[in-house]
Amino acid sequence: MDLTPVYNLTHAEVITTRPDLVERELALEEEAADVGVLRSIKSIERKGYATGSRSGADMLRRSTIETAAAIELWIEGREKLNRKHPMLSHIKALDPNQLAFIVSRILIDGVTKNQVVWTRACVSVGRRVQQVVEYGIFKDANEGLAVKLERQLATSTSGSHRRAVLSKAFKSADFEGLQWDDATHASIGHILVSAFIEASGLFSRVITKARSKSTAYVQPSDEMNALLASGELTDALSMPYHYPMVIPPRDWSTVYDGGYLDLHLHGLRMVKTGDKNLHNLDATDLRDVNDSINAIQATPWAINAKVLEVLDFLNSVGGSVAGLTSSDIPELLAKPWGDLEDDAWEAFRTDPKNADAIKVYKRNASMQYQARAKWASKRFVQKQQIVIAERFKDEDAIYFPHTVDYRGRIYPAAGLGSVNPQGNDSGKALLRFARGKALGETGALWLAIHCANVFGKDKISMEDRVMWAYMNTEMMLACANDPMTSNRWMDADKPMQFLAACYEWAGYQAEGDAFVSHLPVALDGTCSGMQHYSAMVRDPEGAKHVNVLQVGDLPADLYTKVLENVLANLPEGSEWSTRLTRKIVKQPCMTTPYGVTIAGIRGQIENWTRRALDEGSCEPFSGELKEAVASLAPMVDDGIRGTVGAARDVMDWLQAVAKITATAGHAMSWTTPNGFMVNQAYMSTKSKEVKVTWDGITSKMSLLSGTRELSVGDCVGHRS
Repeated sequence: MDLTPVYNLTHAEVITTRPDLVERELALEEEAADVGVLRSIKSIERKGYATGSRSGADMLRRSTIETAAAIELWIEGREKLNRKHPMLSHIKALDPNQLAFIVSRILIDGVTKNQVVWTRACVSVGRRVQQVVEYGIFKDANEGLAVKLERQLATSTSGSHRRAVLSKAFKSADFEGLQWDDATHASIGHILVSAFIEASGLFSRVITKARSKSTAYVQPSDEMNALLASGELTDALSMPYHYPMVIPPRDWSTVYDGGYLDLHLHGLRMVKTGDKNLHNLDATDLRDVNDSINAIQATPWAINAKVLEVLDFLNSVGGSVAGLTSSDIPELLAKPWGDLEDDAWEAFRTDPKNADAIKVYKRNASMQYQARAKWASKRFVQKQQIVIAERFKDEDAIYFPHTVDYRGRIYPAAGLGSVNPQGNDSGKALLRFARGKALGETGALWLAIHCANVFGKDKISMEDRVMWAYMNTEMMLACANDPMTSNRWMDADKPMQFLAACYEWAGYQAEGDAFVSHLPVALDGTCSGMQHYSAMVRDPEGAKHVNVLQVGDLPADLYTKVLENVLANLPEGSEWSTRLTRKIVKQPCMTTPYGVTIAGIRGQIENWTRRALDEGSCEPFSGELKEAVASLAPMVDDGIRGTVGAARDVMDWLQAVAKITATAGHAMSWTTPNGFMVNQAYMSTKSKEVKVTWDGITSKMSLLSGTRELSVGDCVGHRS
C-alpha cells in the first residue's frame, strides 16, 4: 500500500492507491448522512411532520393552497342552493386558508400512522376548528387577558396543561364558548377532510370489512408514501451535516459531479441556482471556473490541536472570554409591576398612566428574547465546532468541498457553524495547512504582519506592524507557553486566531527562518465591493479611500472617512454627535455595492443601536429611536456618496438600467471574464399569511405563490 501522505496525492491517486482512505471516507459520509437523519427525526418528534421537516413543510404549504381553493368552491356551490347546507355558517366562521391549514396540518402531522379511523379524523378536525373559532371570539372580547394568556402559554410544553389554563381563563371571563357537539365536529371535519383528500391527493378514504362490519379509514395515498420515501433523504439533506473529507474531493468537470464520493448521500450542485439556470451554465465553457474551485477544495488542511485544547477547556469552564459565548443563559426581564392576577392586571393595563411603562417593558423584553435566541445559536455553533475538530484532529489532512452561488462567490459546503476556512474566529483558528513550508527570507515578515493584524493593529503601516510583532515577542511567547496564565491574547480583536499566531511565532523564535509554518496568513480587502467599483471606473478619489491606490504609509479607512463626513453635517445639538461610531457606518458602506436602500440603511443603524443600548455601550435617546434613526440614515448615505461618489454614480446607473430591463420583462445577465454566466432574475411572488391560534399558541405560515413576472425591485439589486 502506498504510504505517501494524503496531502501529497491527488484525488485520482488516492482512489487508485489508498483503498483504506476511500473506505473511511465513504463511512464518514454515511455517518454524516445519519447525523442529518437523526436531526430530522428529532425535529419531527418535537414539532410534527408538517412543521418539523422540510418535505413536510413543503407539503403543508402546497396542500393548504390547494385545499383552500377546494373549500372556496364548496362554499360557492352551497351558497347557490336554495336550501343552505347546515354546516355552511360553521365553515364560513373562518377563512378558507385557515380551514385548509388546520386540516392539512392535522393529517400531515399524523402521517407516521398508517391509517386513522375516518370518523375520528373528522371529529379531530372539527374540534380544532371549534377551538380556533372559540379563541378568536374570546380574544376579541378579552384582548388584555388573551395577551397575558398567550405569553403564559408560550412556555408550556403540555397540550393538556394549555387546555386547562384556557378553560380557567374562559370561566374567569364568563365565556361559555361554542356549544358544538361531536356530530357537528364530524360534519365539519367530513367536509374539510374530503376537500383535502380531493385537492391534495396525499391521502385517501378506504373502507375495510371485517365480520360484516365496514370501517372507513384515512390513510396515506401511494403518492404520499412515495413522497415520504424520498423525503427521508430530502429531510436529512435539508439539515445538511457535511463533514470535511479525509481525501481530496472529486474535481468538478460538470455542475453535477464534484465534491463528495457518494453523490446520492451528499450530492452537491456546483452552482446554487435554479434548474433552468444550472442547465444553461452546464452548457457553457466553465473550465476556468472549475479549475478555480478545484484548486481551492484540493487544499489540504489539518486541525490545530493546540488551539482546540484551549477552546475545549474554555468552553467547558463556560466563561465569556476570548470572544466565546458563556454557558450562562441570559436572564429574561422581570415585569416591573410583578405578577398581577387577572382583574388587577386588566386594571393596570387599561390605566393610561401605565402605558409608557408597558411599552418600554415590551420593547426590552422582546430584545431579551432575541438575545437569548442568539445566545443559544452561538453556544450551539461553539460546541459543534469543538465536536467536529475533535472528530478530525488526528487526520493527516482534511478537505472542504466547495460550491459557488449564482454570482460566482465560492463557499465551503460545510458552511455556517462548522470548522471551515470561512468560519468565525474559532472556526478559522482551528485550522492550519496540512502541508507546511519553511518561512525563509520573507515568511517571517508576513507572519509578523499577520500577528499584528489579528491582534487589532491593522490600521498602522506595514513596517509598524512588523515592529509591533517583534516588540511584543515576550508577550506572545508567554501566551504560547501558558495561555491560561498569560492571557493577554484574549484582548485581541480575533483572540483565537491570535493565539494560533502566538504558537507559530514561538516556533519561529525557536528555529528562525527554517521553521516550517502551517499558519494561513489572511489578507483582507477594504470594502472589496467598493474596491471593484472604484477600480472599474478609475476613480482616484474613491480608490484612495479603499486602498486600491496607496497614499502614504498608513492604510486608508473608508469607514472612518464616511464617519467624519457624517459628523461634519450633523445638525447642531444632535444626539448622534456623542453616539456615532465607525461601526455604525460600516455595514451601510459594506452593503452599498449590493444596492442597499435608505430603508435598508435605517434598519442596519437601528439594529446596531438597539444592540448597543442593550449592552449599555450607548446612551439612551431622549425621544423615539426610530425618529433618530430616520434622521441619520440619509446623512450616512450622503456621507458614502461624498467619499466614493463615482462608484455610487455607477451603481445608480446600473440600477436604472436594471429597472428598465426588468420593467420590459428581461433580467440582467452578464458573463464574467472567466466565463461564468450570472443571471439576476428574481420572479415576483404573492404572499398571504395564514394565522391560526389553538390552545393559546399561534401558528403562522406564509403562503408564497410564484408568478411569471420579474420582481423589478429585486432585479435592480436590493438583495445582497
